[in-house]
Amino acid sequence: MKEIFTIDYIKSYISRNANYFIISIIIFLISALLGFYFNNYFNNILPDHFRMATSIIDEISVDFRDIFIHNIFIDLSVVFNGFLFSIDSIITTVLNGVLLGYAFSRVNTILFVVGITPHGIFEIPSSIIAMGGSLIATRWEIHMLNSIISKKHTFREEFKKYKYMLKDILATVIYVFILLIIAAAIESTITPLLLSIVSV
Repeated sequence: MKEIFTIDYIKSYISRNANYFIISIIIFLISALLGFYFNNYFNNILPDHFRMATSIIDEISVDFRDIFIHNIFIDLSVVFNGFLFSIDSIITTVLNGVLLGYAFSRVNTILFVVGITPHGIFEIPSSIIAMGGSLIATRWEIHMLNSIISKKHTFREEFKKYKYMLKDILATVIYVFILLIIAAAIESTITPLLLSIVSV
């Protein structure tokens, strides 16, 4: 378990799964751009949901526990939905990106930067890593299904061969957990303080 905190493991973890993280970043960025440039469209089709995005900064929570539980539930759902072929994970990541882009298009830039950036530095990478973890889980599942269908290798052999992927999924969960603890700490303490300063 301690190994996943070493620099060597983190480097190999990133290198092994670089393609998954790149895909996650692309999904998130495209979604954010869609939310930004087509904000009127999203406002019309889901007015209540997207209007709430612009009120997040005004009604930001200062309860660390509530923030953390909400975020960890979402990101862990993204990771473990990878075992369901990442369909829900992609939908959640797209929605998060669209909401961010939408909020940026509707909220005062200074308030957005102050209200989102400090904790977003940790929260957004957490979402991207979670999506990457989901794709790792899906890839692992495909390997296992192939072992059953092809019968060229036994399930036990394939499980042993790709056991490192399960370790990477566990590492993903732990990294997400750490990032969201930091994000929640910032969002519940520093962010409200900064917002109170710029709002004066």
